[in-house]
Amino acid sequence: MSGSIWHITWEDIGSSSGGLGVACSELVEALPESHVLVSAAGLIEGRESSYSSYYSDSAIAAVDYERALGKLVSGQLLPYAGIDQDVWRFNLALLGLKRGSLEALHVHDWHGILAAVALKRILKIPLVLHFHSTQRERLGGHVNDFISGLEQWGASQSDSLISVSNHAAAKLVRSFSIEPEKVRVVHNSSKFSNRLGNQLCEVRKRRVLFVGRLCEQKAPLFMVEVMRQLYSISNDYSFLFAGSGEELEKLQCVVDFYGFGAAVDWVEHQSHCDVGQYYRDASFVCMTSYQEPFGLVALEAAQMGVPVLVTEQCGVAELLPSAPRFSLERAKSWSDYLHRAHVDAGYYFKICKSLQKEAASYTWQDAAEKVLAIYAKLLD
Repeated sequence: MSGSIWHITWEDIGSSSGGLGVACSELVEALPESHVLVSAAGLIEGRESSYSSYYSDSAIAAVDYERALGKLVSGQLLPYAGIDQDVWRFNLALLGLKRGSLEALHVHDWHGILAAVALKRILKIPLVLHFHSTQRERLGGHVNDFISGLEQWGASQSDSLISVSNHAAAKLVRSFSIEPEKVRVVHNSSKFSNRLGNQLCEVRKRRVLFVGRLCEQKAPLFMVEVMRQLYSISNDYSFLFAGSGEELEKLQCVVDFYGFGAAVDWVEHQSHCDVGQYYRDASFVCMTSYQEPFGLVALEAAQMGVPVLVTEQCGVAELLPSAPRFSLERAKSWSDYLHRAHVDAGYYFKICKSLQKEAASYTWQDAAEKVLAIYAKLLD
């Protein structure tokens, strides 16, 4: 490749709002030096670091994206048709960057789609749209019309789409009526073992961990019910919620109501490295998401030798076939399994080792090679 490729993302690796920044940073690091990570954190000051502006029950009126694109290219400073001001500023800043010899664009999720489509047309270069999660996967029935519409429009304007799992790719094809051959799957990986050292498999104190945004998608209220039932089996268990979100106060009230608040700790993790310490202290990690296109937390935990329990809707299970999977219909199935796994040391060691081996079998370099193959086809 003779030019550079921009990877456009809202989050940077220091963000605590989700795994998007981590995944983008690790992928770009594994790619050749011609790949440049361009994030909102580096372009606009004082912006919101999460999706909080769009977590609401009220839908924004449908937007004429072609008209919005024209306003953006003309340099209009005020957002168009209710588009969030920070998102608009981000897209304006992208158009104002010195481009050099730009060969392709790779936009991660929805925030930079407008500017990416504009640059694709101006420079006549290919555009790859990488869906780490869609609006429908993040919010379920509370879909925001602006973002969902922008995702579908962006998908139609892109030359190729990337999904983080086969599970998510199938949903993408159905939701946006996309030809299946336009979508490629590139799973995420993790470098936790490289940074923090392999966690030796050992029987730890009975501490069950939940990491993620405390929002409806992640089903933290279901996790509270699992904890309640597990604590009723044995009060030797303790629990940690690591994350923040609109469900926090409700969760704390429910825990206090059931009377096991003393066994639950709540932390708002501030950096990616903080999570490594939470994994070290945990005996099990649970991912209770209603929809989880990938689930980087489960892969990170497994790589450190911590067993994980996930829902049937988690794409990460494609890389971790040994991970037990349960539905969200019966909390008792979760609590019974967790207790059996904790008291059976032989099984505990077995699942730790199996998951750690599976997590180590796929690297960011593997992901990078798949991405390069997608570019090669587009630029041929």
